[in-house]
Amino acid sequence: MQKLLIILTLAASTSLIAAGQSKSTTSKTVSKVERQLLKLEHEWLDAFAKPDRTVLERLMTDNYISNNADGSVTNKAQSIAAAEAGFFSGTSSTSEDVKVRVYGDMAVITCLDTVKGQFNGQFRHTSIWVKRKGNWQVLGWQGTPVPPK
Repeated sequence: MQKLLIILTLAASTSLIAAGQSKSTTSKTVSKVERQLLKLEHEWLDAFAKPDRTVLERLMTDNYISNNADGSVTNKAQSIAAAEAGFFSGTSSTSEDVKVRVYGDMAVITCLDTVKGQFNGQFRHTSIWVKRKGNWQVLGWQGTPVPPK
């Protein structure tokens, strides 16, 4: 069950950037840093589907932590292992209500994902990014299922 919800939670985010770049709900202009973070988030999430260990290793902090939709917690090694086992393929999603908030060397990205395919439903997710030695890395991720209406 834990693997299923890890899959569902991360699969829900795979289309974040495509939707986020065109569907931002904020009225302000997207800054260069926000665009960079959205691009990195897309690259990171796309690396789960491929899978691409090199990108995952580069973009995740060593102390990365994921709070999954089922309440389980996984670290960097467990998340990469799940990707390499193919757990994140076969699901499509769209994202809306994408917001990027930058606080100096820390940023938070939030959105609402609608997932279809092997898994169905809506999820809210939050990813936390930190800038270390001039490079942005994801420190944490959290996914919450949205109950059906």
